[in-house]
Amino acid sequence: MFGINLASALSSLGYLAVALFVGIESIGVPLPGETMLITAAAYAGATHALNIVAVIAVAAAAAIVGDNIGFGIGWFGGYPLLRRFGRYVRLDEAKLKVLPPGSFYTEPPSRNHFAETGSEAVVVQITGFGPSSTVYVDATQDPRKSVSSN
Repeated sequence: MFGINLASALSSLGYLAVALFVGIESIGVPLPGETMLITAAAYAGATHALNIVAVIAVAAAAAIVGDNIGFGIGWFGGYPLLRRFGRYVRLDEAKLKVLPPGSFYTEPPSRNHFAETGSEAVVVQITGFGPSSTVYVDATQDPRKSVSSN
């Protein structure tokens, strides 16, 4: 796709390649992080140039750091950041629909709950804060409301 040779990146950069691919992918940039991890595991097993425990540790640390960086970008930049730079990733004002604070969106039961985008690629991140619970469409299926007959 981009002409990235994972094996050559891994042989020249080692653990840094794993950290970069997994970390940058965890931020939200579409990179083959999991593929790099599998390649690194196979490379470690075949060549013994990398330690598999270190590969796992580096990947886990990079994923955690990348997730936190991505969260920070969204938390501190958020909507103003999308309004300013969204045009570079084909997000214009019409595509930026924001729910007001405290609101929610529900899909109707008859609708497929997966995004339907046609030919456009879409990146969606759903984040929840505070108390959350499962809401049952059919209240009779809620196990909290079942009465025990003991």
